Amino acid sequence: MPDSPSDNATRRKRITVDIPDELLSEAERSVDRIAHESRQGDAEQANSSPVSARSTIASGVPPPPSMSEGAIRNAVDPLKEQLLRTAADFDNFRKRAAKDRDDAIRYSNERLIKELLPIYDNLERALTARQGLPTNDVGAIIEGVELVKRNLFDCLKKFGVEEVPAEGLLFDPNLHEAMGNEISQSVPEQHIIRVCQPGYLLNRRLIRPALVVVSQGDKTST
Repeated sequence: MPDSPSDNATRRKRITVDIPDELLSEAERSVDRIAHESRQGDAEQANSSPVSARSTIASGVPPPPSMSEGAIRNAVDPLKEQLLRTAADFDNFRKRAAKDRDDAIRYSNERLIKELLPIYDNLERALTARQGLPTNDVGAIIEGVELVKRNLFDCLKKFGVEEVPAEGLLFDPNLHEAMGNEISQSVPEQHIIRVCQPGYLLNRRLIRPALVVVSQGDKTST
């Protein structure tokens, strides 16, 4: 049976009497205060989190205690490995750069030596040509040319130049270049009979092979 208007009024009056206005006001103030503090805390956390994170990274402060030791190790070990690889790569680069620098210094005179060698060859040819001339007529010239030759080669030796050994030796394609082959009864097969043009080394590096004639051996004995 529905309540009558008089019963509803009586119930409203009873509620008003059971909950005083002071308690309702205090409850509203508490709710407002809690909501305000919650909003203020969220704002402070949002503003301070980036700064706090940057400060932690810049100052090297350890990660928060919430990270376990295993998690920290898993994060650090790959970085350590990458650092070691980078250090090894840099050391290899340093060694290669040092070797390239030393080679550049050691062989910096190679072009000069190549330019001087033809002059030395001309002196050699002049001395060879004297054999067909009277000694009395060219003696002084020959002595002068020989002196220049000795002085020039002494100068070349100071820069690390040395002549490639050839005559009478076994032909070596790494040092010699064959100009032809001849039958020889005195020189064994594949050995050098004579040198057409000397070869030279610069600090043990070949800069010009020796041009040679190679023996085919004594073919008449067969």
